Amino acid sequence: MKIRLFAAPALLLLVAGCQSMMAPTYRNNVAAYGSQWFADAGHPLAGPLACENQGDAVTLVCTGTTTAGKAATMSGVLPSAENPGAPFVGSVAGNRVFTARMPQ
Repeated sequence: MKIRLFAAPALLLLVAGCQSMMAPTYRNNVAAYGSQWFADAGHPLAGPLACENQGDAVTLVCTGTTTAGKAATMSGVLPSAENPGAPFVGSVAGNRVFTARMPQ
């Protein structure tokens, strides 16, 4: 019985640690897709997107600059087992240039 009581908290710590380790990888993947989506929309980026979680853990906001020197932003909701997520919307200089979903 004591083993079970100890194992549950240990498992929760392990899962929480894995989720925090996966977050940078997921942000990097979203940034890579976003760079491609901007290029496909005719607005290639001058460098990689910088992505951060906004408010809750599932909303991601990315910023960058196009090769033309204009501000590029992209935001969306990350998909999960419980939620299909929301499309990512990309804008250049405040104008929407694409809407896309992460591949599943």
